[in-house]
Amino acid sequence: MAHQKHIKPASHSLSCKWKSERSAPPSLHEVFDAIEHDDAPLDQQRQAIMRLYQLILDAYQAESLALLDLPDEAVALGFLDTVDALAVAPIFEDDTTQYQGALLAARKVVGLINAGHVTFRVSSEWA
Repeated sequence: MAHQKHIKPASHSLSCKWKSERSAPPSLHEVFDAIEHDDAPLDQQRQAIMRLYQLILDAYQAESLALLDLPDEAVALGFLDTVDALAVAPIFEDDTTQYQGALLAARKVVGLINAGHVTFRVSSEWA
């Protein structure tokens, strides 16, 4: 049985830090690819982390995020906390410990999503 958790959003918004030159945000496939591959350009990884953050936060707020186990919830919440910490830090300096932590946390979340342990609805698409 899926476990659902509702959290309050951070008092600050990270959406202003994720600027895209595209008219539409990247697809889930593009987000996951940028996070999972070390050879993805740094800017794409940064944008993908912020997009994943927004997707998960939106799913929590809409109560449409399903987590199979409490440890999975801890991973998702850890990811949100890690990215929240970036909001009060310098904006994504190259190779900072915080950025690397956010990338590792994002990879854990993507791994859970790919394994079917975390699902959420994004408009008409399930991740």
